[in-house]
Amino acid sequence: DFCADRPPLYDGIVTNEKSETNNCASTNVSVPISIIKEQKLIVRSTLNGADTPGAVISGSQSGTGGTTSYTASKTEKIDTTLSVTAPPPGIDAVLFAGWEGCDTPKSPVNTSCTVSVGVGTSPKTVTATYQSVTGASLSCAILSHSSVRLDYSYTNAQLPALYRGSTKLSTTLTAPSSTSSYTDTGLVPETSYSYSLKNGTATLATATCATLVEPKPDLTANAPTPSLELIPGTTNEYYANENGTLSGSVNNIGNASALGTFQNEYSYKLSTGVDWNKIGDAKGLTDSTSALLAFPPSTSANTNRTVTLSDATAFPGSIAGVSMDIRLCANRPISTTFTESNSSDGSNCAQKTIIVKKLPTPVLNTPTPLVAECTPRIGGNGLSVSWSSVSATSYKLYATNTQTVQSRTISGITGTSYTDSNLTPGVEYLYRVSGVFGSDKEGPLSEAKRATVPAACFDYDLSANNATVEQGKSVITTATRTLLWGATRQVTLSIISITAPDNSSASGSADNLSIGSGSNKFTATITSANPASPTATSNIKIETSSKTPLGSFVIGVRGKGTETLVDGTERDVVRDTQFSVSVYAKGDEPDVACSLAASPTSVSSGSASTITWSSQNAAVCTGTNFTTGNATNGNVSTGALSADKIYSLSCRNANSTKTCSQNVTVTVTQPGGNPPGGSPPTGSPPPSNPPPQNQPQGGPATLNAVCFATLQDPDDTNGDNIANPNETVTWTAITSGGTPNFNYDWFGSDSLNGKKKTNDSTGSDVQRVVYQSVGRKTGAVRVTDSGSPQQRIPADTSQQSQACEGTGIEVQNPAPADFSLNATPSTIYIERFRGGETPPPSSQAKVTVTPQGGFENTVSLIAKPDKITKDKKTATVTFIFGDDTLLSGEFSRGSAFSAKLSEWLPDGNYPLTVTGTSGGKKRTAEVLLQVVTVRPTFKEF
Repeated sequence: DFCADRPPLYDGIVTNEKSETNNCASTNVSVPISIIKEQKLIVRSTLNGADTPGAVISGSQSGTGGTTSYTASKTEKIDTTLSVTAPPPGIDAVLFAGWEGCDTPKSPVNTSCTVSVGVGTSPKTVTATYQSVTGASLSCAILSHSSVRLDYSYTNAQLPALYRGSTKLSTTLTAPSSTSSYTDTGLVPETSYSYSLKNGTATLATATCATLVEPKPDLTANAPTPSLELIPGTTNEYYANENGTLSGSVNNIGNASALGTFQNEYSYKLSTGVDWNKIGDAKGLTDSTSALLAFPPSTSANTNRTVTLSDATAFPGSIAGVSMDIRLCANRPISTTFTESNSSDGSNCAQKTIIVKKLPTPVLNTPTPLVAECTPRIGGNGLSVSWSSVSATSYKLYATNTQTVQSRTISGITGTSYTDSNLTPGVEYLYRVSGVFGSDKEGPLSEAKRATVPAACFDYDLSANNATVEQGKSVITTATRTLLWGATRQVTLSIISITAPDNSSASGSADNLSIGSGSNKFTATITSANPASPTATSNIKIETSSKTPLGSFVIGVRGKGTETLVDGTERDVVRDTQFSVSVYAKGDEPDVACSLAASPTSVSSGSASTITWSSQNAAVCTGTNFTTGNATNGNVSTGALSADKIYSLSCRNANSTKTCSQNVTVTVTQPGGNPPGGSPPTGSPPPSNPPPQNQPQGGPATLNAVCFATLQDPDDTNGDNIANPNETVTWTAITSGGTPNFNYDWFGSDSLNGKKKTNDSTGSDVQRVVYQSVGRKTGAVRVTDSGSPQQRIPADTSQQSQACEGTGIEVQNPAPADFSLNATPSTIYIERFRGGETPPPSSQAKVTVTPQGGFENTVSLIAKPDKITKDKKTATVTFIFGDDTLLSGEFSRGSAFSAKLSEWLPDGNYPLTVTGTSGGKKRTAEVLLQVVTVRPTFKEF
């Protein structure tokens, strides 16, 4: 057949390209028949020129893969592509170098070749050539205690890698050849490591090396010291303190090149205990470096160096009354990588045994009154307070007036008792005491004890006005009983004496006493209000006759009141006075003399002065800006002053024909920092809201509370009576009613806010606050009791913030240094008995200095006048001071003061002036000397 477009056959026969009948023509031809010869392909692999069995070579034609020599029986040519897919077995990761015997291509970089074997041709041999790794090496160099360097080299490695033991290192090596190094870090000091260089899984080279031995410190600790106050005379006994700290140090006595950062550890335990309690880490050795060459040499110069000083570390210094061990340990590493070389040599921990003394609490006894039954106006009045000894350096006594809720602190008491004087009769006082140890360690407060000062004894003053009368006429004068103390009682007046110019004898009754007779008669008669209760005034009528002697008559008046005491006994209260009546001839009326004084003449805002007046030959005296009650002599308080004020006195005789006038001005200085209008005087009682006295029956009384702020005397460091920045202000809360125990929650300015007290059974709480800035400081307290947890004063939070508003305190800048002078009492007496020849010394007054604005200078005292003249009699006055120079520590104690006359003066009142001088400042206090004739009375039994 002959066909068009058929692929050529072996013998060149062409066939048609389609199957149509016209593509092929057929004829009968005779051709020779031949036998196809068997074809053969030989595949070899060599490694560095030597035959290697089992080369893994794959082919594209069936029957040509996975064998090194095979025969393919074909009727046509053998065409195949051979590929190298893996190195020869057992020769892992060797490098393929190229092919030999391939038709095309023939290049060492190709991994495949094409082979064609024709029919009847000679066998062909194809060779895959490989190269093994050469020049492989590995060495190790020590760098530090935690790192080494690996140096390596290799040629013809297809999969090079480094291993530490069985762990492949995280680095990529360069194929097929490289010479380099690698640093292995983070190793354990003093440890041996094995390294290998591999090509795939085949080990090419190995090396072994160890890290450096770490230089270790040898630490020693010094015993820590507590920040407590050492008790004098002891070596290890301390006063307790709520904020105790420990501080110590550590030395490195070993290798100065030591690495590492150490935290030295403070700890404590009770001496009777077993376990140590860690209380903090101290600073430690921090001389760490990362390179060997950076270590300083271990020489004597840098060995035994002090480790960084340790921070003070808080510990429970308030654990009182126990023996306690404290220690500092030096080998507490931050990381377990570093340890101290001699951790068991005993020098790493240093300890000390200390004894923390418990500050003892005094036992307060119930205070006892200084006087029984009733409290006199002058003399012992107050309470005696005592407590048990706790061997304190000194004691502090806290006293609170439960009526005014004003508190005081008495510091520096060296004994175990204190006399609290000048207290208010009938008022209950509350006391607590604490011991002060060492320099300033105040121990716990005792339980509160209360006591009431006996009620005031009945006391009154008796005075009478002088008078002038024309011979042959009469005049009315008055005698006044003024209540001074206690509850009022009936007082009966009597005329007890008349002294005439000619010393005639008196006769008559208690209500009517006369001297002389007929035209010479002089009579004094009490005509009204007798008896009467002070304060009350009785009229005394003076009658004269035509020939009554001219001159001065002195009339003695006595008042007698009776007070029944609690035990039923009676107490007579007798007071005497006298007045003079000047009898003059018609047309010869004497002049009126008068005097007016203020003491002191200068006061600070909110303080008071005393106005004192006296007169001679006057029947009536009246005052402007003060009230005399028509008395011809006396004294009154101005009350609190806020501005300068002028006081005037006007005296006249009975006929209003003779007069006398005097003026005095009291100046007022404003303390620095006060707002316009001033503020309540520091330490003045708070608004009158004390706890109610009568409680409901049948259940717990209603819970009530008051609170207030005061500047107590011991805390007024500069004596200006003003709370200044950095002075201690005492806040006091007094509770009544309710059911103990009480809890107190404080609110207010600055550091008062948030203060608390719980489980109080005394009914009071005291908080002491130091303010740093000026301004009005307010406070409030919320009180709850165990029986009525919802009862509060005030009832809710919004009111509570205003609870104590107005009883706070004004913190002001210090006032200028100054002082005032005071005399108590303001009247002293010389009593004259008939027959007495030499005047005795007068009764005593006490002159005290009140410092202001930090005044501390010495004050010198003198008094005037040196001479007094009356009715042609002149007496020299000698003034007797207990101490005429007062140092700052003696201001409140003061000096006793009395006067002595060289001879008798007529009965009457004589003004004296005490002057205190310090530098250029002079301050005065007025004292009235009263000369009184006292005659005994007799009663027939």
